[in-house]
Amino acid sequence: MASSTQAYTGLWVDWSKGRILGATLTLSERKGALLTNALALFVQLAGSHFWGVMKYAIHQMRASEKPHDALFYQQQAILRNRSSAETVLGLLSISRVWRSPEIRPFRRCLLLLLIAGLHMCGFILAAIFSANVAMENAGALLRSPTCGLWSISQNTTEATDVAENGHWTEYIDYMTNYEANTIMSASDVRACTMFDAVNLNNSVTLANQCDVSTGPINWQDVTYDAPCPFAPGMCLDKASNGAFQLDSGPINSDSGFGINAPPHDQITLRRVITCAPITTDGFTSDYIHNPWNAPEEGIKYYYYGPSHYTDSTSDYTSWISNFTTSSYRNVTPTSESYTIGYALGIQAAPWDFSPIKQLSVSDGDVTLLFLSSIAAYWEPVDDPWFSAHVKLETENEGTMYFADEPVGVLGCLEQVQICNPNNPSTSASACTPLTGAVNIMDDLRQLGLSPRQNATVQRLYTTMQANTINQVVSTLGPDYMVAARSLTVSLSAWFSLPLPNNQWMLEVMNLADIMITNTQRMIVEFATGPLNPQFITYFETPTERDWQQMCLNQRVPALPHYTSINVLGAAIILTVGSLIIIIDFRLGSVVYSIEKRLKKEESLYKHGRWILDGTLQLQRQSCQDRGLGTWERCNKETPIAPPGVMFSLPADFGNSSSPNSMETEEEEKEEEEEEEEEGDTNINPRDGGMPPQIPEIKNLMDSVETNTNAMESGTSPGQNLERSNFMEPEEANPDMMERGRSMLHLDNLMESEGANTDSMDSRMPTQLRRWTRGRGDGYVTLENQGS
Repeated sequence: MASSTQAYTGLWVDWSKGRILGATLTLSERKGALLTNALALFVQLAGSHFWGVMKYAIHQMRASEKPHDALFYQQQAILRNRSSAETVLGLLSISRVWRSPEIRPFRRCLLLLLIAGLHMCGFILAAIFSANVAMENAGALLRSPTCGLWSISQNTTEATDVAENGHWTEYIDYMTNYEANTIMSASDVRACTMFDAVNLNNSVTLANQCDVSTGPINWQDVTYDAPCPFAPGMCLDKASNGAFQLDSGPINSDSGFGINAPPHDQITLRRVITCAPITTDGFTSDYIHNPWNAPEEGIKYYYYGPSHYTDSTSDYTSWISNFTTSSYRNVTPTSESYTIGYALGIQAAPWDFSPIKQLSVSDGDVTLLFLSSIAAYWEPVDDPWFSAHVKLETENEGTMYFADEPVGVLGCLEQVQICNPNNPSTSASACTPLTGAVNIMDDLRQLGLSPRQNATVQRLYTTMQANTINQVVSTLGPDYMVAARSLTVSLSAWFSLPLPNNQWMLEVMNLADIMITNTQRMIVEFATGPLNPQFITYFETPTERDWQQMCLNQRVPALPHYTSINVLGAAIILTVGSLIIIIDFRLGSVVYSIEKRLKKEESLYKHGRWILDGTLQLQRQSCQDRGLGTWERCNKETPIAPPGVMFSLPADFGNSSSPNSMETEEEEKEEEEEEEEEGDTNINPRDGGMPPQIPEIKNLMDSVETNTNAMESGTSPGQNLERSNFMEPEEANPDMMERGRSMLHLDNLMESEGANTDSMDSRMPTQLRRWTRGRGDGYVTLENQGS
């Protein structure tokens, strides 16, 4: 890929996933990281509000008017005011502190611990996996200043035509660029594919080690016993069908090759490769002496049809020399020496030779591969193409095995099919016949292709023609064979590890994978320009609109320094998260409104407990119990004090042993001494008694006591009192309102004595002061309700 290639940034549609699932936002790497991190934080925020919904439901299900122990109310307070993580810690803390076999604190907290823990872990994982919106749809559209096809690739690349047109320099540069692409594709296949010799269907593609330009393509059908594609008796394995077939199935131009286009502009390409080792019996000569070569040299000829590279009087296809010097023992027409222990010759019809009748196939392109080996094997090789059973005892290496024949021949048939997926699959216009690449262009007219589909077909066909078995093997030679990976060299001799019986099948699949991978790579090169910037001058920039559009719609799986976001995934996260946040904010008030209309007393009580268990309400109640401040909005989430009301919290505010007393031990002792001196220690404010020093307020106190007893009858102390805080003024009990007015009268009377309540408190006898503080809970609450 050219270094000047960039990605399109903005919104676009990945048509391989559809209009909705394929909606994509491509950003620079930095902006993409900011967005994915922001989404992760939003998921955490939504998770905290989801816990708010959960804890409200749990709190309301547990709340009831019947008496509970202190552990229960602590659990309710923790649920009400803490996050899931804090709830886990809080419940563990109280389980540790409440060590009592009767209470069994941990067992009682276990279910809440599980719920809070699952929520905490679930949303931590959700925040982590929210980054998948930037990974699941990691495609990008390419942008490059160079786009188009090699001018020479649009015409014939035959050497004679190139020479006639004076394009030798361009042809050499084209082949140099092609060789670089093919070697990279072969390296990709070697790096990312692990072949399973027992079952090629189980061959593993290691996607994380691949650099395939548009994503790996797996062969749809792998057949081990396909019918022999040639005349009967030509395939070596006569006991069975004897051929190995790879069928890609329909490869979509969008999903398979990255040509991003809506469905009506897509086409499919199918490639079928069928290979089999073929017999040499009856198709070879004996070694014939060549008078122009060394006297001891003989030439063996192979007759599968006359080669186009020999004179008209010769009818052989290929040949091999028995000359002992390994550097000269070659297989034509490649004239390669044994640089790695193997040599490969290749003949492709109709370009290189005219096949004999037994190999002539009208619906495909025939290629013959001639394999010669000088490798020494540690064990016999039963593979029909690599067959090696010639035993040789060596002094240093022991028993070694060598090839049975000078040359093994593998015959392959290549077929291709193009379809218009917009036509009915049963119609004759859906697909071309399965045929050779040479003839397929004549069958395209029946498909009824649109102008953009035609441009796509031309682009694929041009690239496919450059990636046949003939072209790939001629470029790579034996260096990238699978068997070459088992070779080692020692003292100029090649040694090979044992080969499986189906090694020839592994070689065919390896070649097919390289062909498909290189096709993908060269498809992308159309949109990026050549690897070498010096070759840009050979590229013809498209002038037609449909070809220009293809310069803008080439998609690749990933591009460095860019991040692609799945818009649907991000939209789901934002929508669901926002809905959870809104529900958490409005759930309590909505439920309360419904329950209020239905007049469900128990539900109203539960809602009241939810309010009272809030942090600010717990603070308000603690202050109110100690006579600190006057409070408003006592039935709301956030209580407030009137402006200007000031008070301070003692240092031992949280350490008092009694909930209704703020006196220190010294103050209590002084009060007890005063009680003894005054002889009024028998007075118990809870029994209705009060000191006789202030007879003018006795009747008011009796009235308050009477109303209090009536209100508390049949319930635990303070329950009806708390519920009254959450009633609207018109729902308040008349007796309670009267009690409030009585208390206000008492307050005015006390202030009329010449001081506020604090100074009055200091002038009261000890018994009265303790009595009024014992009633402080109801005093402040009813004072506010009455007001």
